Amino acid sequence: VWGVLYTIVASNASAMVAYLVGRYFGQGLLDADQSSGIIQRYARRMRNNSFETVLIMRLILLPYDLVNYLGGFLRIDWKAFLLATALGSIPGTISIVLFGASFEDNFGEGLPSFNPWSLVFSVGLLLVSLGLSRYFKRQEQNLD
Repeated sequence: VWGVLYTIVASNASAMVAYLVGRYFGQGLLDADQSSGIIQRYARRMRNNSFETVLIMRLILLPYDLVNYLGGFLRIDWKAFLLATALGSIPGTISIVLFGASFEDNFGEGLPSFNPWSLVFSVGLLLVSLGLSRYFKRQEQNLD
């Protein structure tokens, strides 16, 4: 439990640093009004539906830095960005931390073992995350 909490806090702090860098140093780098149609559409969506868009971007496992800097460049609301990042990172974080926790015993002695329930839950959660990712990608394609 503590590993999940520490990881979520640290990843959100890191995301906010990149968001702030994008917000304060990225002005003028991405001008949605003079960009291609697809960039305009996504920029408008991120600005108008910040929470939902960032949450979906986190759930479909887009690269964190891309989402962080883009959120800053587009100057979306920081509270919506932070909350969506926190909620969207929970499934993947729990999956990765549980996978690490499934290894037990002393590695120094060369006798590691597995906690099968942690491993099964971790893999199951990863599969659910991937399923959500595919679902949201299909929904996105249907909107186009």
